[in-house]
Amino acid sequence: MVGASGVYKSIYQDIPVKGSAGAVFTISGFSKVENPNPNGGIYGYIVRTYLGSTEQETFTYHFDKSKSHDWQHLAREIKTTKSFDRIRVHYQFSEQSGRAWFDTAKVIPGSITTKYGYDSNKNYQTKTTDPEGRVIESGYDTVGNQTSEKQVTDTTTFSYDGDDRLTKVTDAKKNETSYTYDDNSNKTKITNARGKETTFEYNEQDQVRKIIDAMGESVLFAYDLNGNLTKMTQPNGNTVEYDYDAVDRQTAVSYNGEKKYSFEYDSNGNTTKETDEAKNESTTFSYDDDNKLKTMKEPNNNQTDYSYDKNGNVIEQKLTAGSTTVTQGFGYNGNDQLTQIKESSKNRAIYTYDENDRVASRKNEDGTVSLFHYNGADDLVLQVILDKSGEQKESYTYTYDNKGNITQARDSKGTATYEYDELEQLTKETFPDGTVTEYTYDKTGNRLTKKVIKDGTTTTTTYTYDDADQLTKVDGQAYTYDKNGNLIGDGKRTYVYDAENRLTAVKEDDKTIASYTYRADGMRKTMTTGSTTLMFHYDENKNVTYETDQNNQIVASYTYGANNELVSMTRNGKTYYYQSNYRGDVTTLTDSAGAVVTTYEYDAFGNLLKETGNVENPYRYAGYRYDKETGLYYLQSRYYNPVTGRFLTRDTFEGFENEQLSLNKYAYTHNNPVMNVDPDGHYKKRAPWKNRWWNSKWFVSNAINWAITVLIGGSIGSLSLYLRTLSKRYFTKRAKVIFSTRIKRQLLRRGVSYRIASYVANAANVLFNVLMWAANPGERIFAYLDSRDRRPRNGYLNF
Repeated sequence: MVGASGVYKSIYQDIPVKGSAGAVFTISGFSKVENPNPNGGIYGYIVRTYLGSTEQETFTYHFDKSKSHDWQHLAREIKTTKSFDRIRVHYQFSEQSGRAWFDTAKVIPGSITTKYGYDSNKNYQTKTTDPEGRVIESGYDTVGNQTSEKQVTDTTTFSYDGDDRLTKVTDAKKNETSYTYDDNSNKTKITNARGKETTFEYNEQDQVRKIIDAMGESVLFAYDLNGNLTKMTQPNGNTVEYDYDAVDRQTAVSYNGEKKYSFEYDSNGNTTKETDEAKNESTTFSYDDDNKLKTMKEPNNNQTDYSYDKNGNVIEQKLTAGSTTVTQGFGYNGNDQLTQIKESSKNRAIYTYDENDRVASRKNEDGTVSLFHYNGADDLVLQVILDKSGEQKESYTYTYDNKGNITQARDSKGTATYEYDELEQLTKETFPDGTVTEYTYDKTGNRLTKKVIKDGTTTTTTYTYDDADQLTKVDGQAYTYDKNGNLIGDGKRTYVYDAENRLTAVKEDDKTIASYTYRADGMRKTMTTGSTTLMFHYDENKNVTYETDQNNQIVASYTYGANNELVSMTRNGKTYYYQSNYRGDVTTLTDSAGAVVTTYEYDAFGNLLKETGNVENPYRYAGYRYDKETGLYYLQSRYYNPVTGRFLTRDTFEGFENEQLSLNKYAYTHNNPVMNVDPDGHYKKRAPWKNRWWNSKWFVSNAINWAITVLIGGSIGSLSLYLRTLSKRYFTKRAKVIFSTRIKRQLLRRGVSYRIASYVANAANVLFNVLMWAANPGERIFAYLDSRDRRPRNGYLNF
């Protein structure tokens, strides 16, 4: 738009939207201006509401006239006081000079504004109010330590010593967890809310050399002169040893002195070969000029080839098993959002997005369409599923409380309701048929009772635990563990593990009903049940893309969508499509004609309540892989039992000091399975209808901190010493490369995507000197990356 003195210039558009007095909507858009007149007329938006032909209200919003040549964004929340049946939005450049460009004007129903409050000195953010009016209040001491966090009426408090080290966390139920430290600020003891202690001992380099659990069992660690972990000795005597090359890349892993895996690398630090020494089987990797994975060759002539667009998005992955090839293709829009999935030249799914970059619809090749509607806080409030004729076949409606937890979920079967305690643990689930399940928990999040009230009959199950939060009895039936904390018996079955505490066999009446092997990164490689062995083949997001049998024939292939959800399964020459709810539960399978062939119903913890149809499908609750032979869900790093709501083995992730429930090594999703999922078996994540959790601030920054603690063998507080020691041992330039390469390797093991892990590694290199003094390196690296993001400060790394 070209300005002119004394001339009123405007372009407008009418939007047919209705609202009553008090209705809220948001106007937003981008603009750029060249050589405007600072004293000239309006440069911005004028929004008018109408009822019929009568103008009701006018709202005017200005862009900054001083920002010549720079794109700027404007977003304003409008609260009406009169009813209306249409909105007129004007691009306005009146009585002006120069030129103005306007782009991406949006009118969004409801509020999308998150509001922030600060202390009197504007130093600390003390209040956050999301678009749905949900408030989090935070308190700080004079040096910036957070002392409290309040949601609704529930407050968690944090105490510190004179050196600003966290010493006590008191949750909303007055449960206390305390921490003690040595003179070097290494954490030496954790006393949980039940008074049980875990202690830590360190070597002269402030690396953890021993961890003693609440049962008195010890894990020992040894390191080389470069600070690499070289040996871990488990309480049962098993050892895991690690070898490294001259630039500190891991070259081998051994169990009890016998080499298990070996690795080779290229000059850029990319893994080029991984060998299972016991089986003498190797997988090789090749990369393009941007160090992106190009080809992965597995044993038995299995191969995956990747192609990328200029932005690094995978546009094709070719899956080959012997003489059979399946090609999957992917299309993206200008924001690098997935818009199309193809398999063998057929469209498996097409996606559209709303103004806030959320998935608005998914249309499957079978003709079924899923429509998604959200509130201002990005919570899914309505999902509608249509058949190929456009007729509604199912709908899911969700209601939330002031903490963002679902209190009602309604579908065609009726309404389920949920209640929570002060810690957001699920305490009551009421099913559409009137059945009620109630739960109680101890101070550290162990389930104490489960009471089911159905048709007037009450059944109560009780649970007992030892000092290490290990489930020892269920209604008097003993559960037994080895010294490492692995469940080895539950009265019906026995469980066998390898040196890294990974489940290798499940037995019943001394007969093996299932056995497993694993890749070096811990992902399950094979599963054998009876005379059948399945081999699993993964993409870079650790999704199973296809399975082969013992004859190397493709048994099934899978595609995944914009939020990593299952889209389709092709088995025995037929393709089926997944329909899922907000949590990712597979609720329905449809065939290529759109007909329903299988349905599933679950309780909140994933117990299968009802199943119809007989299509072989291994993916169920929350999109997890379900092993029907054992009744367990495979969550990548561990196995989950929905009957007890617990994992079979301890989490290797230590948890977060300010989240007491995360310190429980066995409990599932902090006992809030309605709102949380745990796809990698390490840490709960909010159910995945929002932006991709694996790119979110809390996940990436916490994953970085987790990677650092593993890498340096100590707490975050030891990072400064570690980096300074690394710089002294090598030239700083080389030290940066070594550190960033190690971080990348650990992040990939944590489940962070290859792309984000690469970005983080680069940022760690750039920020090397800054990180020497960072109290929270994860947040510093995330902030650096977010500042370079296309959509900065939105809490996600979108790039």
